[in-house]
Amino acid sequence: MGTYNGSESAAMASYSPTARDALGVSSLYLRDDEDWIHTATYNRLLARWNKADSQANLFLLSGLGVAEHAGDTNLAGVIGMEADWETRRLYVSYENRYIYAGDIEQSYSHKARVGVAPYVGGYDDIHSWLMLQVDHQPDMGEEWVVTPLIRLFNQEVLGEFGISHKGDVMVNVTWQF
Repeated sequence: MGTYNGSESAAMASYSPTARDALGVSSLYLRDDEDWIHTATYNRLLARWNKADSQANLFLLSGLGVAEHAGDTNLAGVIGMEADWETRRLYVSYENRYIYAGDIEQSYSHKARVGVAPYVGGYDDIHSWLMLQVDHQPDMGEEWVVTPLIRLFNQEVLGEFGISHKGDVMVNVTWQF
């Protein structure tokens, strides 16, 4: 998975040994402070609610590794939660993340999304969502960033493309196999 936006770039690879657990590695670059955070990650599906017309999930997100800034390194930890609910037409999610890396980085961020699918497609179709993302990153110099985006996916490939109200480009690509 790769992510790029006005405040950060990230790359992550993970393996799911069970339907609830994902182990991986992540590299995150925070542009404002020019910090790198490299972690071994563990993400856990804490709960899933399957209904006839919807699904909701609650995830624990975590990582442990090192942070780098201007030649200095420090132990780094990342912890957060993600919750989502969706039907075939509507989508809502919330995510938070806390990064602690001693003198190098200490930050807390929130991200919320709402989305609507303009049509409901079949399994082999390209699916699209029109979404609005709001980021709140007070510790990283970005109080509020609003990004309209389009999500396209087909089976194992998902792409998201948007431009924030500040003119920053956002691109996310995920490939599952």
